[in-house]
This record gives sequence, C-alpha cells and structure tokens, in this order.
Amino acid sequence: MPVSEILAKASEDEVDTLVSEALDATKIMSSDGRKTLHEKAKQLWNFRLNALPIVYITAQDPLDVAEMYYRLNSLGSKIRETDTQLAYIAVRNPGWVKSVFRGFIEDLESNTHGRWSLAPGDLLRCMTILDSATPRVSNLKDQKKFWESGCKESFDKVKKAINEIIPLLQRYGVYSQGEVPSNYTLIALFTFHAHFSKAKNYDFGEVFRWFLTANVVGRYGQAPLEYLTKDAQKFMGSNNPSEALEALFSEMPKDEITRALEEELPKPFKKKSPVALLLKVLLWDKAMDWRKGGKLSEYPPLEWHHIVPRKFVSSMVADESVANNISNMTPLSAEANKEFKDKPPWIYAPNLIQDPKRLESHFIPKSYAQSFIAGKEISNTGELGKFFTERLRLIQGKSKQLLGL
Repeated sequence: MPVSEILAKASEDEVDTLVSEALDATKIMSSDGRKTLHEKAKQLWNFRLNALPIVYITAQDPLDVAEMYYRLNSLGSKIRETDTQLAYIAVRNPGWVKSVFRGFIEDLESNTHGRWSLAPGDLLRCMTILDSATPRVSNLKDQKKFWESGCKESFDKVKKAINEIIPLLQRYGVYSQGEVPSNYTLIALFTFHAHFSKAKNYDFGEVFRWFLTANVVGRYGQAPLEYLTKDAQKFMGSNNPSEALEALFSEMPKDEITRALEEELPKPFKKKSPVALLLKVLLWDKAMDWRKGGKLSEYPPLEWHHIVPRKFVSSMVADESVANNISNMTPLSAEANKEFKDKPPWIYAPNLIQDPKRLESHFIPKSYAQSFIAGKEISNTGELGKFFTERLRLIQGKSKQLLGL
C-alpha cells in the first residue's frame, strides 16, 4: 500500500476503510494482525501533522561533507566507505564518476550479460593499490593528489587490466564473477596484471595458478584487508613478476595448500566454492561434452550436473550430502544437462554417449565408464561408494598437479 494513499486521506475513518479493503483483498483474517495494521496506518497518517525541521548546510571540503554524513547515519543506515570515497572524487572531478567510473562498470555488466558485475569498492581498492600499494584510503601517500588526478591515472590502468584479464580468465574456464569464491583475489589479480603485464617474464599461467591457490586456501577469508595489504605491498614492491609471485607464494606453504584442498573436497558442493572452480578449470578445455561431443569450452555457459541422480543416491544412502559431493558433480552443456538430468548414466550412455572416453574425460574411472556404456547399473551402496571414492581420488590428483603440489 503506497504511503501517499494513506497520507492523502482526509480522516481516520477513511484510513480505516482503505486498510480494511486492502486486508480483505489479501484475505488476512487474523484479528490481531488486522488491528496492528490499522494502528500502524493511523500512526503514519497522524505523522503528517508534525513539523519536520530542515537544516541546510554548505561546505567546500568533501571531507567535511563525508564527516557530516557519517554522523547523521551513525544510528541509521550507515553510509559505506565507498560512498564517501566516490564523493571525494566526484567533487574534485565533476561528471567523471557517473560517466567514466560508473559507466565502465555498467558497460562491463551489459557487455558480459551480467556475468561480470564489479562493485565500485573493489575498483577503488585496485586504484589505491596501484597508487600507493595499499587497499586502504587512509594510507594513501597523497590523498589530495589521488582525489584530483591520481584516481584517474589508476583507473585507466585498472580498466585496461580488467578488459585484458576477463578474456584470459575465460580461456581457463572462469566464465563469470559468480564462480570466484573471493572478490579479493580478483582485486589482487587485476592489480598484479596492471602492474606487471608489460614485463618481459610475465607469465599469466603462473599468475593464474596463484589466483587458484589463493582461493583454495581462503587467503582472504579472515581479515581480508590485512592480508590484501600485505600481498599488495609485496608485489608492488617487487622488481619483476617472478620475484613478486615468489613473495606471494611464500605466504602459502605447500603443506597448507594440501591441507586446505583435503578439507575442501569433502564439503557439500557449492557453485561458488574453490573445488567447483578447480574442477571447472580442469575440465574446461580438455573434457568432452557428453551430448555434443566437442570440448566443454565450446558450449558456455555450462551447467552443473549430478552424474548419479540425487533420487537414486538417496534411495541407497540416508546422508543427503553424499549426492551433492564434488565426486558426483560435473559441468556439461545446458542441452546435455537438460536431457540427462534425472537419468543415471547406465540408462543413456549406451545409446547417446557410446564412447567411454567422453566419460573418462570427466574423471569417470575407466572401469565405470565402460560399465555405463555397457548399461551396467550400480546396484548396491558399496559399489556407489567405490565410484565416488575413485573419482574423488582422480580429481584430487589432478588438482594437486594444477596447483603445483
């Protein structure tokens, strides 16, 4: 019910009638509920009789403006730090924030059909890292210079890096921002690329390996700004990308990476998880689609598919998480997922797949791939558990290779 409709009434009786009609239309019959809504509507209607003071304040310094907003909103909806930072830039550079900064974010989202929707705050952190090797505005070397010109120079570098990085990520199978567990790893990736991409020994493959590793170990899971600050200082203070990567990898010992991978693999499957990202990257340009036959990378966007249908698994195992483990998940084309969705592979594989190599390319153990093609069913809990265990072992082995373990 629009507030304006309540305020437009001439009397409390008219308000009562308006509310009663709305309640009757929605079939709300509870007497307590009706009474409460009537009271709230009358309170709102009576509010129009109050005098509302308006205080008009002028200020020249955007820092003063930001301070006032902070105080006014200290007990209400808080102004985010990003809002005040953009206010500084907007005051110093009229029209730039709307047309250039936000224009880039909107164009990127539109051009990628919503797959990449970057937050203004993430871009600002990239900009401050390139300007002063810190994601914290309070630690900028020269705030006045940053608001007036440094922000534009840094933004141009970040924009160029993002436009270069997104196609590179897609080649590895990272098709959208929604597949990346931590946005902070994207901030580090964008700024690293912006800083070193022109260096002679720059190797994006190694940078991408760090990116995957940082997501697996949850590098920025706790105290993200603290760790991002530390990493930014390391790579911005390095002489070349090899030295910078060595410094970044030194923060994530191999035994820590192995432990994190072993902890992540058994967890219930989530689309925005490290193991989902790993498996998709492993399969993207190597595995074949079960329906169309070409590489998975030819059929984006892919969909996640339960190899053994959840209903079949639940008929054998009481634990629902078993069906949703990464060992039972694989990406397929939308067409394949739709056709095979509720059927076990031993039903459709003999006629529609036929070639066991298509299954094996998804880390289906060779013996099971051949059995599915022959129409042989998984008939007991032990056999089902063995299938999941063997496939998980294959995924784990390939993941370790990918991460250089």
